Amino acid sequence: MRLETLLNYNDIVIQCHDDPDADTIASGFALQKYLESQGKQPKLVYSGPRRISKGNLTKMVKLFHIDIAHTDPSERREDPPELLITVDCQDGESNVTPLPRRELAAIDHHCAECSGPKGKDTLREVRSDYGACSTILWSMLKDAGFELDRVLSSALYYGLYMDTVAFKSLASAHSRDQEMRRELESGELDREGIEELKRANLNAETLRILGKAISELHFYHDYHFAVAQAQPCDPNILGVISDQVMEVDGVDLCVSYCLLPEAERKQDAEFKFSVRSYLAGIPASDLAQYIANGLGGNAGGRNTSAGGVLSERALKQEISDVAEIGWDGFSSAVGRLIYRKIADYCENSSALRKAYPELAQKLEDDAYVQRLYTQAERGIAAAQNDLGFRCLEGSYVGQNDEQAVKWFRMAAEQGLAEAQHNLALCYYNGRGAEQDWRKAAEWFHRAAAQGVAEAQLNLGLRYANGEGVDKDPVQAAEWYRRAAEQGNASAQLLLGLCYYSGSGVEQQDFTQSAEWIRKAAEQGLADAQLSFGKCFYYGWGVKQDLERAVALFRKAAEVDNAEAKYILGLLYRNGDGVEQDLKQAAELFREAAKQDSPEAQYMLGACYYNGTGVEQDLEQAETWLRKAAEQGNPDAQQALAQYF
Repeated sequence: MRLETLLNYNDIVIQCHDDPDADTIASGFALQKYLESQGKQPKLVYSGPRRISKGNLTKMVKLFHIDIAHTDPSERREDPPELLITVDCQDGESNVTPLPRRELAAIDHHCAECSGPKGKDTLREVRSDYGACSTILWSMLKDAGFELDRVLSSALYYGLYMDTVAFKSLASAHSRDQEMRRELESGELDREGIEELKRANLNAETLRILGKAISELHFYHDYHFAVAQAQPCDPNILGVISDQVMEVDGVDLCVSYCLLPEAERKQDAEFKFSVRSYLAGIPASDLAQYIANGLGGNAGGRNTSAGGVLSERALKQEISDVAEIGWDGFSSAVGRLIYRKIADYCENSSALRKAYPELAQKLEDDAYVQRLYTQAERGIAAAQNDLGFRCLEGSYVGQNDEQAVKWFRMAAEQGLAEAQHNLALCYYNGRGAEQDWRKAAEWFHRAAAQGVAEAQLNLGLRYANGEGVDKDPVQAAEWYRRAAEQGNASAQLLLGLCYYSGSGVEQQDFTQSAEWIRKAAEQGLADAQLSFGKCFYYGWGVKQDLERAVALFRKAAEVDNAEAKYILGLLYRNGDGVEQDLKQAAELFREAAKQDSPEAQYMLGACYYNGTGVEQDLEQAETWLRKAAEQGNPDAQQALAQYF
């Protein structure tokens, strides 16, 4: 979405999420200033039970003269604005109160669905790989040719600073975040004001709450995590607590939580929690969803930071199971439950075990396997899923496809997305159950709806091929898009190919095609490198560049992509983009031919027949031409009939 698209509307409201933080305020402020510069009069608002009160945020609003107002959902119900734009959030998420509107747009850096017009990306800009929503607005403003002044630069800079934990998570963030920081720091900033905001992040009351939470911190050293219980407080303080705990040596994951003050609770959302994770293989967003699952809540976020809410009613049904940890009171019992859930999640994470070798050793212990069975039989979905995977692979338990399906199904029916995807794969491949593409598609859909990128990719493939569902290129492209936006390289390539052919998208678009293929190629996907090379070779969506095309073909060939080797062979044979080298061409044809490429087999046969790059050998020529002909290559079939 380009900002110019929003100029088609006049009555515009920009909504930050409830409990606004620096990033959402800065993003909304930037959008407001752009629209004002174009003659619009947008209103910047937020809703929810709490007013902005945190010291740094009240100072930020005052320092940068940000006109933001608290609004009630009942306001303008009879005369809703023409367009509502949510920033750093999306309608339908737990952290934003729905407001009246006629049209809806979203600008966000969290991967979630906007409940606005489906399939219309003109009103939706979600870049889940960005570290801050402020970066998205900065990028969009640059694309619109809008010049940032000192105040707006400072606000966006502070939004990025706060949402990347004082730039600590920038190393793993998108390059655009780092570019924004460098450019703003080299320009004009209100440096004194920003320093004042940094110092205002903690006030005396926050410090007291923080100190008490840290003094009662609960550690689990095996898995490098900590749980912090805070007294009822502004939910923004939970993020401060988690960030401070992450400074402790040996803590790579933290969950802080609190009971919300009674006057500030939404319906059936009594507990708020915040997650920070630098543990390899433990995305904060996945862990947050796992914690909330089954506890009447919901959650979301990014790889390093996330959060969610929990239902008191659902919690009370679970509390009796965790009494053995020995914390006091109901709020502490919630902490025990969170603590146990984190431990269960970590214990069943193969990625975590790879990152921490001492955990892998535990798997060799029969007691651990027995405990896994115990947890699975108790109904812990993560254990059931892990046990299913072990049965499928024969890892520390006997290989048994039927048992794998049994455990996957039990976990899937509890709503565990990973298990739903695993069960779908079993039905699709006919492992442990009769092959059933319809059931496979159903379970792929359930996992995809929960945001599992691999499931979204697989569901897109089912729609593309008509396997278990009616063939639907539009649905295929939409699910590819959702997975692609989460960084799935295969989905990025397939979406790029949809734009190339015009299949399932609004119109054929070589520029969009090249951009998505580029993202996949940069992740090292050989097929994408091959396709991106073709873009440069033919000038599809990019400026024609034979050198870059050859470099990309070579990268794909280096990881044994047969088609890339065949194309490189043609380029060396013809001296196209490289210096002509007939021996190198024949060798590349040979490598691709051994990988059963019929085109390469035909070309290698021709090389032997003509003595091109190799010594003439009619026997070898016939052998390779016959291999190609048997695979249906018409040129090889004709050559065999004519010469042999």
